[in-house]
Amino acid sequence: MRFLKLVLIVLVMGGLILGCGKKGAEKDKAAAGEAGQMDSKSVDAVFVKKKADTNARLAGRMAKMAEEMYYSANMRYTSDLGELLKFSPGITEDAGVTFIWGVANDQTFTFTTTHKDGSRTFVFHE
Repeated sequence: MRFLKLVLIVLVMGGLILGCGKKGAEKDKAAAGEAGQMDSKSVDAVFVKKKADTNARLAGRMAKMAEEMYYSANMRYTSDLGELLKFSPGITEDAGVTFIWGVANDQTFTFTTTHKDGSRTFVFHE
C-alpha cells in the first residue's frame, strides 16, 4: 500500500511540475520575444534545451526514487535500469535521456543523466 501511495505522489507531482513548467515557459518565451532580446529561432532553441534538461533531471529523480524502492526490497542498490523500471516504468518516457551508472552496491549508488538536446549533466547519488 505504501508503494502505491508513493507512485501516486510521483505521478501527481510529475504532472504538476510539467504543467506549471509549460505555462512558465510560454510566459518566458513571450517576454524574451517581445523584449527583442532574441529572434524566434534562438528563443525556440533555448526552450528546447530547457525542456530537454528538465526531462533529464526528472528522469534522474524518478530513477533515484526507484533506487530507494529497490533498496527496500533487496537491501542493496542496482545499476540495472531494467530492475528500476519494475518500480518506476516512467523513467524512460523520453528516449533522449541517457543514464551513466557509477557505483551501485549495498551502501551507495551514483549515476548521471543527460539529454541529447540538453546542455546539462545531473548527478544523483545516495
